[in-house]
Amino acid sequence: MRNKVLSSTSTNKEKRARLRQLIQTISNSRESNFYKNIWKNTPLKNGVIDFENTSTIEIGDIIKYKFNKRLYVKNGLFVKIIYHNNIPFLIARTKRDISKDNYGEINYERPLVFFESSHESIEKALWLYNKNILPLMAEDNIDLTEIIAGRYEIDSIIGDVKSITNIISRKTGRFDIKKIKNVTIIDSFFDKNFISILKNYLPSGKIQIILSLPETGPLGLLCKKTDKENLTFHPPKNTIIETSKNGYLIATRLILLPTPIIKYETEIKIRMAKKFCSCKKSNLNFSIQK
Repeated sequence: MRNKVLSSTSTNKEKRARLRQLIQTISNSRESNFYKNIWKNTPLKNGVIDFENTSTIEIGDIIKYKFNKRLYVKNGLFVKIIYHNNIPFLIARTKRDISKDNYGEINYERPLVFFESSHESIEKALWLYNKNILPLMAEDNIDLTEIIAGRYEIDSIIGDVKSITNIISRKTGRFDIKKIKNVTIIDSFFDKNFISILKNYLPSGKIQIILSLPETGPLGLLCKKTDKENLTFHPPKNTIIETSKNGYLIATRLILLPTPIIKYETEIKIRMAKKFCSCKKSNLNFSIQK
């Protein structure tokens, strides 16, 4: 836990109000003291913890606290096991907060959900179910997955880089790749040539790329007018993105998650944009750095 000099995407009046309410709720919570311990030396501003001066948290802070000591919501939980350097830890979600995630536009009806982690597949399937979409979840056996995908007549694939690359590149003919009209990639790292490779396999398919971590949920949606040499992302409306003085992405989700994400410093290096995006839809954007 450290205090950092930060730069951030600008926050509008609505986001500031939601942030203030979130901090008040967590500060007054009787369920957990996780953030109270982090904020104990943080000054108040207008009677509320001053967000600008709060300490960041890191993956190590989450790992060292017992799961039940980090819980602010204790009913109706979906619990995920996540690994960091082979060390397991738990994160909780609810059906309600999963429904508030943004994983791009839904222009499909029969998606295949395919992640290396079964917990990620279940979570994204729950998100789709909340949108009245009935997904097909991949099996551990990729041959069986392809056979079932063909029978289900999938029209889209949602997954991480490795899983999607694997199933797209096999070309077994067990499902009709020409019917794939959407591919949504949800991951924390994207090779600059990845989009070009996908377009070679799916020349008529729509490609959506979402920057995300298992413990945070979506952090950015790839701009449609991005330069492949400098991938530009727009943060979701319910997320504040900042950078540390060393350039690492710091995320705050403006949702009361069972295990809240406030000033969480990731290991993703980014650069904040200093001008409006060329898409003219948002002035809130950042790019991933090596």
